[in-house]
Formats: sequence, C-alpha cells, structure tokens
Amino acid sequence: MRILKNADLHPYEVYWVQEDQADERGDSFNAQRPIETFPKQFADVGWNTDRGNCASVFNTIGGVKLTKETLERYRQQQVVWAAKLAQSNEEYIVGYDGETPVKAKVSDAGNLMLKMLESAPPVKYQGNTANRRASVLPMLVHAYALRNGSPDGFKIKALICEYDDDHDRFEHRVAENKPGGRVGYGLLGMLAIACKCIAHVPPRGKTYVRELLDIPQSNWGSVQKLYDWGVICVKHPKLNLLKRALMPRPVDAEGKVIRKPDYDPNGWYPFSSVDAHCARALAGEAKVESMPQAIVDIYGEKIRRSATDAEVEKYIEYIMTRGSAGKEAFTAKDLQNIVKTCDVEVVCKLLTGLLRADSGLVTEAIGEIRLLVDAAKQ
Repeated sequence: MRILKNADLHPYEVYWVQEDQADERGDSFNAQRPIETFPKQFADVGWNTDRGNCASVFNTIGGVKLTKETLERYRQQQVVWAAKLAQSNEEYIVGYDGETPVKAKVSDAGNLMLKMLESAPPVKYQGNTANRRASVLPMLVHAYALRNGSPDGFKIKALICEYDDDHDRFEHRVAENKPGGRVGYGLLGMLAIACKCIAHVPPRGKTYVRELLDIPQSNWGSVQKLYDWGVICVKHPKLNLLKRALMPRPVDAEGKVIRKPDYDPNGWYPFSSVDAHCARALAGEAKVESMPQAIVDIYGEKIRRSATDAEVEKYIEYIMTRGSAGKEAFTAKDLQNIVKTCDVEVVCKLLTGLLRADSGLVTEAIGEIRLLVDAAKQ
C-alpha cells in the first residue's frame, strides 16, 4: 500500500461498495445506525478530521486503474441510491435546539444529492475505509447544507492510495479500525475478518489474525474461538453461519428485542454464546480426552473429527435452546481481569444497552466480556 497524496474530494467523486465490507462493521451497524450518529456530527464543518480519520480511496489496484465502465456503473448506483432516499418517509436528526432534536427529511437529502449528480463530473475513486460514514453520505451533505446554506463547502478529507491487490486493501482497511485505532472492531466484525483470512489462498493462520487485529497475546483464547468458529463458517458455506450471526436480533410485534428467541434453522444465533471448546471440537481440533459433552452428544461418540453440516446446525440449535443456561457469575478475579483487558467499545456497548433497556445489546456485550474473562483464565 502506498499513500499517493491527501485530497479534498467532492462527495460525488467517491463510491463505496458497501456490501464488500459491511460484515466487518456488523456490530456497529446493528448496535447504532450511522444515520443516528453522523449527520449531527458533520453538520457544522463537514468531513472534519477531528471527527475521524481521513477516508482512504483508490483508483489503482495491482497497477491497473479502475475501468471507465466500472466508474460509470458506480455513478449509476449513486443515482439509484439517491432516488431511493428521495422516496423515503424517514427523518434524521441534524442537531439540537437546547435539548429538542432538530430533524430533517431523508427525502430532501436524496433530492439534494440527485440535483448535485445532474452536473457532477465522473466518479474518480472507490472508497476503502470510512464505510459507516459513507453509508449516510447524502444525509451528511444535506445536514451541512442546512447548517451552512449550501452543500458546496462539503469535502471528503481523503488519502488517495494505491494497493498491490485486494488483500493489501483489506489489510489497510482493518488497520484503521483495529483495537487502539479510531474505532475498534466488535466481536462480530472480528469474526468476519477472521473468515476472510481463513478463506484467503493460502489460508492465514491464527497468529496472523491475532497480529492483524492487534489482539494481545494474553487473549489467545479469544483468537482461538474466533479462528475455530471462522473455520467452521468457511467450511460450511451452505449454513450461512457468518451472515446469520450478523443478522439483527429477532424482535417482537412492538419492535422490542426478544430475550430468548426460538431456534430458526435459517435465522440468527448468538455468536457470543458459542463455547470456545465446542468450536474447537467441531473444527476437529479438540483432543478426545477433553471433548465437550455437548459435542459428544451431537456426535454420538467421543471422537476427534470435523463436524458435518447437520452436526454444526445441531450445535446451533443446542445453544439456542439449552446452551445459555448454567453460566456461572463473574468472580472478583474475573472483574479484575475485565478492568485489565476489556476494550472500551465493549463497555460502551454494555452501557448503551442498559440506557436503552436493550436486553439484546446487553446480552451481546456480556458475551464479549465473558469471552475476555475465559481467555484470561487460560
């Protein structure tokens, strides 16, 4: 990866391929929608680096520039996106008048972007980082225009980069958001990244994943669980395990999260409830003498081997119906380990869940904290 230069880019000059990277930020998209966070932050001064790092963009990868056809397709997708927003009935918060939220229409943001695209020059770059902000870009521009009288001053602070290949681009994207960076990855994001490393040819190992995500050596147990379940996700594509883990938690008719939802063979499951030893056993890595009883029951015998699709699905059913029972409370030593090792984003997730009375978010955060505690015990 090479940074060629810094640039201030117009919002229509960059296109982000969200579906290529959204799984890496699944925790953030599920826990707090970007439309609830970013417009009011960017309303005054636009894409200010004080609010986050520059966006990394590119038009050359492996020495080959993005084709004219690709860039034209990106422009068409920009228009389709803006037109869809123009039909929305949703509102978003631009800022506050005292404690009263000032709202604007998403449809107005879509129409503003459509008007800008009518006379815009061709798309020049594809975005690589800043995907959460980019997912609400028309609203960022609209909020800025409402506050400043015109959208003309809104510029994307960008680093124009050149990448050797797609994996080079992937590594650079991960480096911006890993723990210690601007916003650390959540548990599901790290699982998605582990899956991409395992699917790489040749597959990347556990040490590579740990170093890429900057996970401390003391949390090796966390790495093992991420990697072993990542192996299972990649080995059993028909089960869509990563996609299902990234699904929003099921809600009832009133939109409230269901604390203990029914098992659905095609639906969501809590990755935080996956036991590290069971994941290792299903991946065929556990020793026979330490085989978890849950896996022995599923296999019907005490044997070391990789699980079949049906056996993995049986384990998902197990954690949805029985696996969450019997968790022991945190001890005083556990709490000491939490203070030493817990990432601030996990704590923020827990507090957000408590403040919103969102039992699903609280359960997810506690699952991540328990993972740290279990790793510290090893």
